[in-house]
Amino acid sequence: MGRRTEAEKKIYQTGTSGWRILTWGMLFVSAMLIFSGVIGHMDPPYDLTVIPSLTPQPTAVSSHFDETPDSRQITVGLKGWHGIQLGIFTSLEAAQSQAESFRARGAAGFLWQDGQRWRVLAAVYEDKQDADAVREQLRDTQQIDSYIFSNEPREATLALTGLKGQLDLVEACFQCIGGMPWEIQKMSLRLDRQETDAREIAQVLEGLENRLNELLLLLKERFINPGHSMILQMTSLLEKWRQSVHELAAGQESLALLAGKIKYVGIEMMHSGQEFFEFLLK
Repeated sequence: MGRRTEAEKKIYQTGTSGWRILTWGMLFVSAMLIFSGVIGHMDPPYDLTVIPSLTPQPTAVSSHFDETPDSRQITVGLKGWHGIQLGIFTSLEAAQSQAESFRARGAAGFLWQDGQRWRVLAAVYEDKQDADAVREQLRDTQQIDSYIFSNEPREATLALTGLKGQLDLVEACFQCIGGMPWEIQKMSLRLDRQETDAREIAQVLEGLENRLNELLLLLKERFINPGHSMILQMTSLLEKWRQSVHELAAGQESLALLAGKIKYVGIEMMHSGQEFFEFLLK
């Protein structure tokens, strides 16, 4: 059976900065999280109930801050994925050595920590058939043994109460956290299939960086004193993602090495997004 956990969160905002003073003092955003599934990294067999993740449409965030009190329920989640695992090690040094050797060959070489072990991942795929096909190709053409490491989807329902402009923004940030890693991953797939070029990649990365800049600016404006830990963690996560995207855009590597770096950043986003999701359980 799946594990169900409930937690209540509150977001506080104070200050005016050009807005009218709110007569009711503190603003609250309470979030009741109902999780289905076991958070963590497990080897098969799995003992959990999985609710498939949704693919929501982006929430429009107006530059106008609507201070109307509002309540709503939103569903947030992370998609499951299937990774090409090149090795698993109890020694971090050995894992780093293998990861570096595969990065030089255009793979992600991402170290996914699993307790006291480190998994070396070459790439991740939403569709297991795609992962199986790549695994067979590595075995048949390059004599590389690998394993499919699957990470289960997870989902939460949040009941939010606050100002409409705040809730619109929080919802948009959650959708970014759930969706942007897959935009990065799909970009790496197109590079592998030679369906894109450096110019188009630069345009896509610029668009992603602009979107992150917009969300971070609005978080700063709408939560002047973001004392609530969820908003602080969300801001920190998006700041990290913005830096990663900026570094990708500024790189001068060949397309082959760029494809590996894009894979790495995509998995890194999935990993940090999962850490943020697990943080919500606390």
